[in-house]
Amino acid sequence: MRLSVLQRYILKQCFIMGGKYGRRTPQKWFIESVSLTPDGKKAAWKVIEDQQMKLLK
Repeated sequence: MRLSVLQRYILKQCFIMGGKYGRRTPQKWFIESVSLTPDGKKAAWKVIEDQQMKLLK
């Protein structure tokens, strides 16, 4: 599956920061962070590995 630059950025940030949900106002929820599923963690790890391999070349 191909990921866009934005999707790769979001995956890396979620993987690094960990996850819990945000805060609620009277109008709506503001999601401040999320947690990844096991498949999402694998995808994030692969994105990070690919980025590091590019830096080594």
